[in-house]
This record gives sequence, C-alpha cells and structure tokens, in this order.
Amino acid sequence: MQDQEYPGIITILKLREGRPNIEDAVKSGEIQLVVNTPRGRSSEFDDSYIRKSAIRH
Repeated sequence: MQDQEYPGIITILKLREGRPNIEDAVKSGEIQLVVNTPRGRSSEFDDSYIRKSAIRH
C-alpha cells in the first residue's frame, strides 16, 4: 500500500495479516530496508520473524 504522505514509502501486510506480506517482499528482493515499528504485545510474534527474514535475505 502506497503511503500518501511519504512518497516512496509503502506499507506491507504483517505475517498474520495474509499474503503478500513482509516476508514475501524481503525474500523477493522487493524490499532492501526494513524499518520495523512494533505496537503492543501482539507485534512480538511478527517482530521476531521480520528480523530473522531481513537477516537471512
């Protein structure tokens, strides 16, 4: 999803929100920089997988 306020910045689904998600975008090379801004305890699950995916790819 394109961010209207910040051109060039996109918002991508979290792992539990469906596909294509952040892990898919990192694996495909679509994303070269990840800025993860967690909110609340429910984000802890995604945070771990996002970091691991970014490191692996």
